[in-house]
Amino acid sequence: MSELERKWWFSAIVGVLAALATMYLMSAAGLPPFDYDVAQWAVWFLCFEGLRRCFSLLGWTAVLIVAPKVITVERT
Repeated sequence: MSELERKWWFSAIVGVLAALATMYLMSAAGLPPFDYDVAQWAVWFLCFEGLRRCFSLLGWTAVLIVAPKVITVERT
């Protein structure tokens, strides 16, 4: 986990985006909202965790492109 991923504002943005995308994907798959059994919660968690990592990578890459000093300072 990078220093950027430990910042509360970055984690909050990534978490909200992942939760919204997970809810959208679960409803698109035809699952009722928040009326899940154990297996459906496992699928929700795996979907959320995968999307969280994807959004984290996209955010880290965006920060690297826009402000490379933020990323490179923590590496020295």
